[in-house]
Amino acid sequence: MQRFKFRLARLEKLRELRRREARIALARAVAARNALRERRAEAEGRYQQAVYTELSDGPHDISEWRELIGSRERARMQLAAAETAEAEAQRELDQAEAAYAEASRKHRALERLREKRHARWREEEKQEEQKFLDENFLLRSR
Repeated sequence: MQRFKFRLARLEKLRELRRREARIALARAVAARNALRERRAEAEGRYQQAVYTELSDGPHDISEWRELIGSRERARMQLAAAETAEAEAQRELDQAEAAYAEASRKHRALERLREKRHARWREEEKQEEQKFLDENFLLRSR
């Protein structure tokens, strides 16, 4: 009996490697998005704190008002930057998910093809073995 040999084994290994690389890229994209999500939440907290900060009672000069307005504006800009970064990270995550799904689909297609060809090879081997046994039986019965 000859051993089963899948002629597309190298391609299957290459597709498996690409699937693993896509999974690693996906994990990195998830981690990056989660980190930026936390950064946005912190920026949102700072913005809320700046918005609700009030000046103490008593007379205020213009520099105190400018500082208050400036801190609110800085917090708003940091929040906007964090939201933009998170949105970009989400787009990258979506792309990584699509790439992983495509790589998995291509690899799985080759796996199914190998399984079908192996099943066909196994069936042919069984038939060949049965043919040999039948011929052997016929030769002995003479």
